[in-house]
Formats: sequence, structure tokens, C-alpha cells
Amino acid sequence: MSDNFGLMIFKGSSDIDRLNDNVDVEVTLAEGRRYSATFFTLHNLSSLMDRYAATGECKKASEMRPDDLLVPPATSGFVGD
Repeated sequence: MSDNFGLMIFKGSSDIDRLNDNVDVEVTLAEGRRYSATFFTLHNLSSLMDRYAATGECKKASEMRPDDLLVPPATSGFVGD
């Protein structure tokens, strides 16, 4: 934790797939306020929507609305380096 904030990255038990994955992130500011977001790759969003369409989850992907969604570019230097 730095003097200004703390950062937690919840990636699960497996390695992060830079092209098809998502991770939850929580930032805690020094005064105690907390913020969270989920980072998705574009391929992961597409994969999830395809799966949901096939299984009927999230009304066949028509109601997939992740809160605090962030989509970074799939480049090195992201989580896991």
C-alpha cells in the first residue's frame, strides 16, 4: 500500500489470459473510501456473451450489464507482469 492508496487485484487461482479474461480490482484510499471495478478484455466480453446466448443466462446475453466495467487494451504491462 502506498501512502495514498492500496490496490487489490482479485485474479482467481489460475494465470491471467491477456486475451480472454477478466479481473476484479479494489482501490482503497488512505482515508478509507473504497472503489472497485472489473476489467474485461474484448474477447472475454464476446466469449461471455456467446456463452450466455447459448445457455440462456442474462436473458441470452441481452441483459449483461457489469457494474463498473473497464476494457483495457490487450497489451503487456497489464496485470500479471
